[in-house]
Amino acid sequence: MSHDIAKAWIIIEGWFQRHAPGAFVPRPPATQAQIDAAEATIGYPLPDDYKQSLLLHDGVEQNAELAWLYAPWLAPIDDCVQAWTDQREYDDEEELEAAEDEPVLPALNHPKRFPILGTAYWDYNVTYVDGAPGPAGKEGQLVTLVSECDFEVTAGSFAALWSRIAELMEQDELEIVRDDVISVVRKADRRALGDVLSEAPPGI
Repeated sequence: MSHDIAKAWIIIEGWFQRHAPGAFVPRPPATQAQIDAAEATIGYPLPDDYKQSLLLHDGVEQNAELAWLYAPWLAPIDDCVQAWTDQREYDDEEELEAAEDEPVLPALNHPKRFPILGTAYWDYNVTYVDGAPGPAGKEGQLVTLVSECDFEVTAGSFAALWSRIAELMEQDELEIVRDDVISVVRKADRRALGDVLSEAPPGI
């Protein structure tokens, strides 16, 4: 299935403008030079769909009041590279093997996982583009750290995630809930968007 990143961005941005103005603010595009520098630093190419997204919007502005995905902040590429660099201090010394039915390697930190969704301190529910999947996974899948040591596959690709969110918004299945934070939930059962996506990870 093909996914139109540009169309998904337009739908998502427009939905937030209508339902929670100012809560979700896309940043200007990243430059090709920034992307090239990022890939030179990490030592491997990032997925094409994620790079396409960066050339449209270099993530979104931080907003501590928005809680709409596993972690709320789609970070700019330079911040992602800094987070990746900081995490290299904690890489597992030994390469661990996953069982044949496991989509994620049993390593807490891995240089071929690139963080893209997190918080200002990258301290919980960080979501990575996975360049080193387990035997049952696929390169480019998104994995989220859901506990101190457990990962879940949350999408088959960045494009699949973004397109599924746009689809739910276009079908009028989501709404905003304002409490201590601004949340996005499914109208039918008030489940958080992150939980809705986890029911059937897009692109898997």
